[in-house]
Amino acid sequence: MVTTNQNAVTSTQNAVTSTPINVNSPSVTPDAHAVLVKFQEIKAIPYNEQSMNCKNKSELFAAYLQGAGATNIYLVTVQYASNQYSHEFVDWNGHFYDPCNDREQSYLVSKETYLKDLNNLGFTGMIIESPYVGQQ
Repeated sequence: MVTTNQNAVTSTQNAVTSTPINVNSPSVTPDAHAVLVKFQEIKAIPYNEQSMNCKNKSELFAAYLQGAGATNIYLVTVQYASNQYSHEFVDWNGHFYDPCNDREQSYLVSKETYLKDLNNLGFTGMIIESPYVGQQ
C-alpha cells in the first residue's frame, strides 16, 4: 500500500471539508448536490503517487462525508494480483465511490458491479474493508 504524506492530506482535507451541507437534515444522501459536487472536486485533484493517490483521495471523501453527518462509511482496499500495489476507495451505505477512478462509473456504484470491474483489471487479491473513524 502506498504511504501517505500527512501534511498534504491534512491541508487538502481542510479545504475539502469546507463546503457547507445541511447536517440537520434526517440523513446525508448521495443525491445531495453538495455531496456530488465535493466528490467531483476531489476526483479532479491531480493524481500524485506520493501525496495525492487513491488512499489520499478516498480519505478526503470519507472525511467530507463524516463531517457532513454521514454514517456507515468504510475504506476498501483491494490488492492487485501481483501483490505489488493496491487500490483504495470508499464504501458508503453499501455502494462504492472511487474518487481516483477516471471512468465515468465511479460514484454510487453497486459493490458487485465495481468489484467485477476491478477483477477484470487485475485486482484479484485480498479485499479489506475498514470502518472510517476519521482523525481523532
